[in-house]
Parts: sequence; structure tokens; C-alpha cells
Amino acid sequence: MVSRTFSKWIQWKELLDKKNQSKHFKDNLARPGVYVLAKFSGSVPKGNASPLCKEIIYVGETCHNTLKGRLGQFDKTAFYGKKQHSGGSSYRDEYKKKIKKKIIWDKGEHLYVAIHSVKSPSLKKVKKDFFRDSFIRYLEREIIYKIAKKNKDNKKQAPKLNKK
Repeated sequence: MVSRTFSKWIQWKELLDKKNQSKHFKDNLARPGVYVLAKFSGSVPKGNASPLCKEIIYVGETCHNTLKGRLGQFDKTAFYGKKQHSGGSSYRDEYKKKIKKKIIWDKGEHLYVAIHSVKSPSLKKVKKDFFRDSFIRYLEREIIYKIAKKNKDNKKQAPKLNKK
């Protein structure tokens, strides 16, 4: 059985801050895998993240990039308007605020991420691997499916920002 354990929730602003990352977390960011984004307005659950919690707003994957690289693309799109990530564009559109006809962009204050990395043959270069890539894509779709199934009785089915 392949492990499907996710990391603890990491606040977005701390994600790319190298000083606050453990070696284990840095190593996992250097691999491909699946990630979940959630918005918590109250307390954040302790321990490993559940990829099925109700606060999940996006489920994403990367097979031929590192998690750090893909999350960096999300960051550049969501918070700086560069077009590198469709989920980042959806985030930017969903969480902008209009105050007196002026748009104020959300800065990710309540945004958290959890990752599930999958070992790659080399940490220096993410090579194509059919079985690893298939598992990553399967896991992402399985999580989206389970969230949709869990939410089937209300109008929201897939996570808010998953449009595809």
C-alpha cells in the first residue's frame, strides 16, 4: 500500500520562507506530488492535514516540476498577477475585494497548504516516470472525487477553485 499521508498545514506566507522549513519539508518540496490548499478563518487542525477537510479550496498536482516550483507558480499568479497557474488565476479572481471601486488583492492571510510528495529517481532533476506520474494524477483526482462525493447533497461539489 502506498502512503497517502500529507504534511502538516503550513501557512502560505511561511511556505517559501526557507528559515522556517525543516530539512524534511525542504526535501519533500524538492519532489513532485499532490498539494491541497485550504482557507481557515479559525484554528488550524494540528497534526497531518486531511485532504478531505471542508476548508479545502483547491487540489493540485505536479509530475514534471517540484512542489516548490509549482507552488511558486501559484504564488506568482495568485498574488502578483503573472499567468503561470490556472488555480492561481481562480484564487486571484475569487478572493479579490472591491473597496470603494478599488480592487484590493487578498494576500493569503488565511491560506494554508499541505503536501504529499512522491519520491523521484533524482532530487536534482524531476524525470518522467510513468508509474509515479500516474499515481500522482490518480491521487489528485481521487481526492477531488471524494470531496465531490462528500458534498453531493449541497451545491458545492468539487473544491471551489478546481474548475477542470
